Formats: sequence, structure tokens, C-alpha cells
Amino acid sequence: DIVLNENLALVVYNNAQIPENSEQPLGPRTPLSIAVGKGSDWQHVLDLETGLGEYSYPAVIQDQNRIYIAYTFERTNIRVVEFDREEILELAKK
Repeated sequence: DIVLNENLALVVYNNAQIPENSEQPLGPRTPLSIAVGKGSDWQHVLDLETGLGEYSYPAVIQDQNRIYIAYTFERTNIRVVEFDREEILELAKK
């Protein structure tokens, strides 16, 4: 996760529940989502990936104006997406 400002942090995570009797002990790896929050209070902002497949091992960095997120797809490919920092903060206000 990263700190966006003095009050908000950003986390990228698999926003899925582990179904009962699941053969995946760690749960599904889709969707891959972004949330913004203040410790124990987190707000879902958007889904990066929602399709079939496995999206895992996210890494997040930022510079002054951009947020960069890298993650694996099917553990064989790496995807990198970037967002304007203010865009994420605006989505978090909704």
C-alpha cells in the first residue's frame, strides 16, 4: 500500500470472498481492486481486473502526480497500469 496524503492510504487487493468448500485455500484471485482508506475504514474505488483469470502479487508506487500498479496475470505475465493521483482521490470522494 501507499500513503496518498496525510489522511488516506491506497491498497490493491483481491476483492473476493473465499467460498465454503473452496479448493483454493487463499481464495479467488479476481477481481483485483483498489481501495482507499484510513486504517480500519476502507472504501472500494475501482476494479482493475474483473475477468476470468488470476491477478495477484500487486505492487504500488507513486511519484508526485502518478500512481503505478504492477501485478501478475496468470503468474506468467506482468501488467502495469498508471493513474493520475488526483483521479484516484476524486473517485474516493464518491
